[in-house]
Amino acid sequence: STPLYSSAASDVYKRQVIELPTIKIVPPQHPEKLRESIMNIQSFDWLVLTSPNAAEIFLRDFMLIHGDIRKLNGVKIAAVGTATGAKLKEFHLPVDLKPREFSALKLSEIFKAKNIKGKKILLPRSAIAQDLLPKELKKLGAVCHEVAAYETVPETEDPNHARADLTENGADWI
Repeated sequence: STPLYSSAASDVYKRQVIELPTIKIVPPQHPEKLRESIMNIQSFDWLVLTSPNAAEIFLRDFMLIHGDIRKLNGVKIAAVGTATGAKLKEFHLPVDLKPREFSALKLSEIFKAKNIKGKKILLPRSAIAQDLLPKELKKLGAVCHEVAAYETVPETEDPNHARADLTENGADWI
């Protein structure tokens, strides 16, 4: 009789996915700059968030400092991407400006329709973020205040021994 499953087919069911993080998110080297911006949030016209990480860290620190999300009153919010918008929704915050395409360049293009000359924009983001967006906002006459909300560094720990498993057993796909 023929087996219901061949040995090759049953091997598929033995395969597993190994999660091996290569980077991690850590606080910036100078967190006081982010905190100072948060303390002075009412001096800004716009808060621009380009990633879920920036949104989460900014809002977490904001709540630690102010304790009340209503302190954002009057500050308009721009966001890049569905995930960033979802993070803002967790805090019950509306997004005033969001490009249809998820890119900083597209965000700068829709800012062209707004009169942002002389407007102060707070841009908390990765310490290694590209400078395209702040350059474009400055070209439109905005006063752009960039501040590192987090840093992205190599992950060196391996608590689940995934690296050892990968070294020992290899992988079919990475």
